[in-house]
Amino acid sequence: MSQYTPEQAYHRLTALLARTEHCTWDVATKLHTWGIDLDAAQTIIRRLIRKGYLDEERFCRSFIHDRFYLNRWGKVKIDAGLRAKHIAPDLYEHLLEEVITEADYRAGLTELLHDRSRTLPEDAEPAESSWLLACYAIRRGYDTDTIWEVLEDMGYDFGGDLFDDEPSDDPGDDFGGDPANGLDDDPYRWRR
Repeated sequence: MSQYTPEQAYHRLTALLARTEHCTWDVATKLHTWGIDLDAAQTIIRRLIRKGYLDEERFCRSFIHDRFYLNRWGKVKIDAGLRAKHIAPDLYEHLLEEVITEADYRAGLTELLHDRSRTLPEDAEPAESSWLLACYAIRRGYDTDTIWEVLEDMGYDFGGDLFDDEPSDDPGDDFGGDPANGLDDDPYRWRR
């Protein structure tokens, strides 16, 4: 049983889209929850596009701007958010570069990391602080290359021994036990 007639649904959506931007997938989901059948929903969506209420590129531009400048998301998380809205990457990839300049991206990340650094324990080792900040920035959706560059610019040290390029002579030194039998003699060894 339909909650609204197609005409009522159209008018409710025009009022909604006049206030805020939504993508086609959001509108289609809303029509489905209102009980509008598929043919009527497609007609309503085409009508909204034709009248200018629904515009995917305008939505993408608004989404990118708001998530970066207001929510402080990185490009990776913004990309994931747009994919979750079922928007093709071809439509928004150029907008990511257009809306978020490289200078703004680095400045936003620097500000985010600076704010977060104030919450770190004062007795934390420099390498630990670096990793805590890097993990935080990754969760916020920033790419790792930019994170490392910004942290280095901020003067953080990653500790030279974290990525030891020299292989160990110990055959069981790779989180495992005896490589001959494949058994792990101490599964919690990596925690030490």
